[in-house]
Amino acid sequence: MHRNAGIQVRGDCWHIRGPLEFAGTFTPPGDKSLAHRALLLAALASGRCALGNLPESEDVLRTRLGLESLGVPIAIDARACRVRGVGLRGLTAAGDAIDCGNSGTTLRLLLGVLAAQSFPSELRGDASLSGRPMRRVVAPLRAMGAQVTCFGADERPPLAITPGSRRLRGVDHQLSVDSAQVRSAILLAGVAAEGVTRIRPVSAARDHTERMLRSLGVEMPRDPEGTTLVPVQVPWSAFSFAIPGDLSAVAFFAARTAAPPDALCASAVGLNPGRMRFVEILADAGVEVTWEEQRSELCEPSGTLRVAGVMQRPLRIAGADTVRCIDEIPALLAGAVAAGVEARVEDAAELRVKESDRVAAMTQLLRAFGAVVHESADALHVEAGARLRAAHVHSRGDHRVAMAAAILAAATPGDSVVDGVRCVRTSYPGFADDFSRLARAR
Repeated sequence: MHRNAGIQVRGDCWHIRGPLEFAGTFTPPGDKSLAHRALLLAALASGRCALGNLPESEDVLRTRLGLESLGVPIAIDARACRVRGVGLRGLTAAGDAIDCGNSGTTLRLLLGVLAAQSFPSELRGDASLSGRPMRRVVAPLRAMGAQVTCFGADERPPLAITPGSRRLRGVDHQLSVDSAQVRSAILLAGVAAEGVTRIRPVSAARDHTERMLRSLGVEMPRDPEGTTLVPVQVPWSAFSFAIPGDLSAVAFFAARTAAPPDALCASAVGLNPGRMRFVEILADAGVEVTWEEQRSELCEPSGTLRVAGVMQRPLRIAGADTVRCIDEIPALLAGAVAAGVEARVEDAAELRVKESDRVAAMTQLLRAFGAVVHESADALHVEAGARLRAAHVHSRGDHRVAMAAAILAAATPGDSVVDGVRCVRTSYPGFADDFSRLARAR
């Protein structure tokens, strides 16, 4: 048994005694969204790349192991992950199917890369990933000429990619939902295609892939209607990149911070504007939030974020905000219930096809802790004034549901238990340690 001041870790369970709040300074783990993309772009570069602060999450490990199976030399030492890029067409066929585990990012982004290769590949995942639909990413790649077969029902994994008789061709694609993973897959295929690729998003979402490609010299003009990518003839040069801390990891602690003048401070954290909407929503709800940009690499800004206090006003997330906060919604809902304010999340059908059905999972979780929740096909409404009670809950194998449960347990007097917490290794292996380091009795 591993005992911490805030969490007692017993096998696959967390035991938490509340009430607790969070204050102090910490550096969150490296951003896994950036890590996936940095690994892939390093593999396709010409020369040796150095990636600092690569997170130890299982999702990122899946991308690294996948690239190694494709012939990319990768070594990790005390200072950096070192990748010897093989160029746009230097990958070699893996000896077996590439196991993406629970990582949808690994599967979708590797699919974009492998669609342009001259050898067959197969991508598979665990039971959770095998239940997630891939039609939105497969359809545009097929329009580019990729030969993709989905062995699961309704275009679900496993997936097989077979080389076509000619190179991929550029496509003009209108996204039905502005998914950063789908955009990234199309762009990673488009760099090696014939002719330009144009993507027309319907709202603002994460633009990590676009920023990083532009910084590496890829021509990508942008206008109010969308983004155009001009394919490259030679690979980009090797680069170094210190991966900023994961802003999404901060979201859980930010949902339950101490009152001013005490505060939670996250240092060296990513401040990409496409990721900042949940911070602005916290501020709109009455939380004291400030940030300072201190550096930028590969066009990715980073700096210090300071958060103090809890929500004072109702929380409402709808439309484009739902897309922009898709990963932080469990944390925001937990924070709203902990603060006793009303919360509404609308246009949230996408939440039903994440690592779990997060609409159903969060409804069950919030009710267990005493909230009154109304659920519909694509929305959640949480009434104000929840009478919190200690609970014994399960993560449903979803890392963000598990961490949201920990924040609710922190807000609740008494002893709560969260089962099924090994899934947190997929994104934030050090969560329990950081929780205990930052937690203090209220």
